[in-house]
Amino acid sequence: MQLARTLSRPLDRALSRPLAHALLAALALTACGDDPATPADTRDASDAADTTVPTDTRVDSEASETTNRLCDPILQSGCDAGENCTYIGAETVATCVAAGPVPANNVCSAEDRCQRGVCLSINQTGNRCYQVCGENTDCGAGTTNECITLTSTPFSVCKIPGLYDQCNLLAQDCTDATKACYAVANEDEPICLLAGSGAPGSECTSAGSCVKGQACVNSVCRSLCDPDVATSCGATATCRDFFDDTGYCAPN
Repeated sequence: MQLARTLSRPLDRALSRPLAHALLAALALTACGDDPATPADTRDASDAADTTVPTDTRVDSEASETTNRLCDPILQSGCDAGENCTYIGAETVATCVAAGPVPANNVCSAEDRCQRGVCLSINQTGNRCYQVCGENTDCGAGTTNECITLTSTPFSVCKIPGLYDQCNLLAQDCTDATKACYAVANEDEPICLLAGSGAPGSECTSAGSCVKGQACVNSVCRSLCDPDVATSCGATATCRDFFDDTGYCAPN
């Protein structure tokens, strides 16, 4: 995980490295209220890259299989054959564990672990094996190979190409009926994520927390609207700038 845009590089590295924009720390938005003076600051940023809080699906029970040897998770050095240099649970230092059968970018689980890298779910896209990186070049050549900064983890991972389907916020045109269109940090365009359950006006923690047609703005689900249509929010709210040509309904 613009992942307010809400799917990542170690947190001790500068967050200004080249990315598509600044997908999975704490929330980038902590202010309350609906003042959209700076549109980018009103969009929810808890779902993506250097501003996203990913769901860490790594299994703590793997710790019993570690060799307690320090290793390099980017170069995959320092481990024996058949081992994966990765991060276990809440550990901040990578160690060697028995490698699983799942190759990079593929679906993983506690039982089917990664050959290399870490098993994570970022922006509600399901558990995938992500390659650990420090900069874009660690992810290969090409402009689509990005090293994205994860919040709340000591490492960054290579973005998986094609994992996020782009969509239109107003049209809500995701082909998968279980998904909705959201603006997420570090993404140039809105993307399809599993639809949330948050009703208009309810509290939210990430873009995907709200139901279809809503956006998480300053921790509250707000209805999306068309700024060019004066009546798009009715008489009790005003359509304020949110993302590109889309707005959100702010109570009067």
